[in-house]
Formats: sequence, C-alpha cells, structure tokens
Amino acid sequence: MKDFKTQIDEILQKVSIIDVINNYVELKKSGKNYFGLCPFHDDTNPSMSVSEDKKIFKCFSCGETGNAITFVQKIENISFMQALQKVAKTVGIDINVSENPQEQVNRKYYQIMHKATEFYKFVLHNAKDGQNALKYLYERKLNNDIINRFNIGLSLNENNLLYQALTKEGFLPVDLIELGLIKSNKDSYYDVFRNRIMFPIEDLNGNVVGFSGRIYQDGDQQHKYVNSPESVIFKKSQILYNYHRAATEIRKKDLVFLFEGFMDVIAAYRANVTNAIASMGTALTIDQAKAIQKLTKNVVICYDGDEAGIEATKRAIDILASINLSVKVCTLPEGLDPDDYINKYGAQKLNEFLNNNQISSIDFLYLIEQRRLSLDDPTSIELFKRNVFRFLSKLNSNVLIEIYLNKMSTDLGVSFESLQNDFKKNRIYFQPTEPFIPKHTPKRFKLKERNTKYLLAEKFLIIMAYQNKEACREIINSLDNHYVDRNQRALLFKINDYYYKYDMMDHEIFSKMLSESQLELITDILKNGLDEIYNLTIPELVSEVKDYKTKRHIYEEHKQALIQEDDLDEQDLLRFSKIKSSLIKFVKSGQNKN
Repeated sequence: MKDFKTQIDEILQKVSIIDVINNYVELKKSGKNYFGLCPFHDDTNPSMSVSEDKKIFKCFSCGETGNAITFVQKIENISFMQALQKVAKTVGIDINVSENPQEQVNRKYYQIMHKATEFYKFVLHNAKDGQNALKYLYERKLNNDIINRFNIGLSLNENNLLYQALTKEGFLPVDLIELGLIKSNKDSYYDVFRNRIMFPIEDLNGNVVGFSGRIYQDGDQQHKYVNSPESVIFKKSQILYNYHRAATEIRKKDLVFLFEGFMDVIAAYRANVTNAIASMGTALTIDQAKAIQKLTKNVVICYDGDEAGIEATKRAIDILASINLSVKVCTLPEGLDPDDYINKYGAQKLNEFLNNNQISSIDFLYLIEQRRLSLDDPTSIELFKRNVFRFLSKLNSNVLIEIYLNKMSTDLGVSFESLQNDFKKNRIYFQPTEPFIPKHTPKRFKLKERNTKYLLAEKFLIIMAYQNKEACREIINSLDNHYVDRNQRALLFKINDYYYKYDMMDHEIFSKMLSESQLELITDILKNGLDEIYNLTIPELVSEVKDYKTKRHIYEEHKQALIQEDDLDEQDLLRFSKIKSSLIKFVKSGQNKN
C-alpha cells in the first residue's frame, strides 16, 4: 500500500491544476502560463498565475501561492483532508483516510442511495413503462440534457422491485428501511416509491441522501409528491438542492438565486439560469445560510408570491442578513412559479425577468407592509408603523433609516419628527439578536432592591435564552426543572417552545405566543437589562438558581420556627437564635451586591 505522501504526489501529478482552478476562476492563457483574477483579495487586474508544468498557482499581488489541493482548501474554506478527497475524486483516486464508525455507516448509506439512483435511471430508460414517463417529461420540456444532469429516474408500479435489486447487491433490509426506501409488513417488504418520476436529492457534497417521487399518470389519485423521511444522512435543514452542481457558477457570478423547491431550480436551468439552488420548501436555516456564504455574499430570494411565500421570504431575509449577506428579492408576477412562467412567456423571458426585476430586501419589506396598509383604519396604520420599525431597527445605516422614515411620513401624511420620536421609543423592542456562544457574556440589568441574586440570575438566564437558540437549549437542559419564580419559569418554557419552530428570535412573532402578563414580564426584563453588568456564565447562573431550592428549604424551616417563637422553652431559644442568625445570612446572601 502506498504511503500518504506518495498518494498526494500521485494526485497532484495526475490532476490538471488548470481544470481545478478554472472551476472557480476564469483563466486565460498568456505564454506558457494561465492568468486570472485572484479570489483571495480584491483583484481588478488578473494577477494570479497558474503553471501546469510546475503544478502551482501564485498571485503576484497578494502573494498567495499553493497547489491544486491547497487552492480548493482555501477557496472553499474546508480542511486539507476534505480538499484532498475532493481533488482525488476528480482523477479517480480513492484516498485512504481513516474514518470513524459513523462515517463508515454514512459511506454505506451513500452507496445504497447511489445504487438506488442508478436503478431508477436504468428503469426510466429501459423499462416498457419508462417510455410513458419519458413522454411525460418531454411534454414538460425536460429534455435529455436536463434528465441526465439531474439524474431523473422512474420507480415502477411493482411491490418490491427496488428491494429485490438492492438486497441482491448485498444490502440489508434494515438499512433500506433506515433510508426510507422500503417498509416492512410482518415478514415481507415493499418499496416506498412506486409508479413515480424520481428526483434524487443530494447533500452539499453531491451525495444522494433522499428522493422526491412525483405522480405522472392522469387519474392518479395519490399524493402529488412522496418524499424521503429524514434519516442519518438526510437532514432537510442542511440541504440546498443543486448546491454542488451550481457552486462553480455561483462563485463565478458572485450571485445565487434561491428558490423554494427543486422543480423551480430545474425550470430556472431551462432558462439558462445555472446559479440557482433551493431550500426544499422548508424555512431557510442558519446552516443553509452559512453554506451559501461560502460561495457568495449576494443572494436573490425567488420564493412564491403567496402569503406563505412572503412570510418565508421575510424569514430568509432575517437569516441571511444576520450573517451580513446582501439580499435582494425577485417575485414572479401573477402568482406564477418558474415552470408556469416559462409555459406562458418562454424560457428567455424568465431569464430576463429574474435578472432585471430584483429589488432590495428593505424595499420588499416596505412594499409588503404598504400593500396591507389602510389609511382609513388607525389600527392598520399602527400595525404598519410597528412592522416597518421592526425591520428598520435592524439597519446599521442612519441615512437609510431617515430615507424610509421620510417615505413613511409621505405615505401616512404625518410629520417626520413624530415618526422619528415613535421609532426611537420603540426601537428597543425590535433590536436584532445576533447568534453567539454565551460562555461568558456580560449583560446588563437594572438593579432593584426586590431582586435577590436568585431572581436576578433567573432573569439573566431568560435574557440569554431569548437571544440564542443554543443558549436556550443549554439552559433548559441544565436547570432540570429548578426555578425561582413560577412566572419566570413559564416564560422560559415559552422561549423554548418558540425555538422549536424558529432558529432566530423575532420579538413580533414571539409576542403573539404570550399572554398579556407574560408580554409585560418579558418587556420589563428586556427593557431593564441595560444599566448594570451582571457578569456570570450560564453554568454559574444555573448554579445560583439551583442553590435557591436548597436555601429555600432551609428558609421554610426557619420561617416555621419564627411562627412558633412564643412557644419555645429556654433550650429551644438557644437553638432558635442560631436558626435566626442563619436566616439573616440567607436573606443577606440573596441581596445582589452593588
């Protein structure tokens, strides 16, 4: 067996560094070498030279240099081993990398899904029923190029054809069940996908992790789509359809079109939009946003124009903006999706519309609220103001804020000064909560004499939980049902309930989940958390809250002793004086020190 260094040398000799780098940067030959814009600094003149003979690249401006593997490592912000495996794959070399047990399991699952994909493709092109399926696809303007590019296949209306094919390959039924390919019924097994056009769903690295099967025959009364369940390798919140195929084009164009579903991406490809991905119909997550961030800083959201699509767009704007991505929105007219738009106006018109009808995220949010505004209804006006204030509060530009306040002034027919005053008063409620790992995060809280250190610790835990999903999970798990104040505990659980649905805090949405008293409580906690520093970590704060239960038990004993003071004899009085001393210490220890 070759040693590790020999394998690397072999890969570097076999691979064309020109081909590798050309996937990310457009190179042009000049003399013996190739030149292109350096992706590692703001390059305006091609200053990066690439030599096929020497197998290296070098930027004469910023000094960055390396080989094909280190180039991929740097531009994709991945580990050396990940880059090595990626480059090795292009020249057909299986690099020997030690895997942990879970990686070995995943590799087996990827093999199963790959075999299933190949099986479905074979059926589409070779089975008798495949001709009807191909006819359906051709009528939908999905030609052979699209069918092959997206690995589209067919499942037949047979009970266990896939099961038979995969078990003959040596794969176990238990693994096929785990991946959602088959189900069991007593002592028999049957295929999950039957009589459907099959669309493979890949992860960010191009591994097939799931399928979406669509009916295609007239009169079929089944659900239009059947989708793979989540599994060890299939997590919808981490999937972006077409990510691995579109990555090169996204980098080159420094722009990505973000759609809702995989059929939107396929329609966009028909319109020669090759830098499109989809979030698979789910609300965009921070993991997906960070994956996008690795490719570009510029995102055009192309979700549906219905109410659900609008809300999903607003949510995606918040997520993408939270990691400083530039966001625009393009909504197709007449409630059309990309496929409908092509059928009505043609593929070229879709391309032109997507590229020429983008508006800023702020304009989009303002227009949506303006569309809902009724100038004859004071409640509508207040709702309009509050919603606009919410997204204006997230802007770092006072100039932009002033521009939109002026626009509001004109649209509402009220003075700029009154709007500005209202905005300043309400801004605190809409401050964005940035993701952070709260291991030692000082926060502020207004001290009041009634706040013992235990109540105060619990309030700070509420603030930390409110600001971050991960912190909320840590706090809930650590407290293990310990609490100081019953109402504060209920509020903490409300925050936890919110984060089961959302990844980032939106005060407007959260407030709708609360009772009037709970809304007053969270408002008081957040408003008053501004004056003095309470500098403790989550474990330290949790310890304070847990300590309260122990001392509370002692306190109750002391309290009963106080009540019975008149009945104590001389011996009891001596013991009681000690109890009373302990009680005083307990009360004093519960007062926060200034």
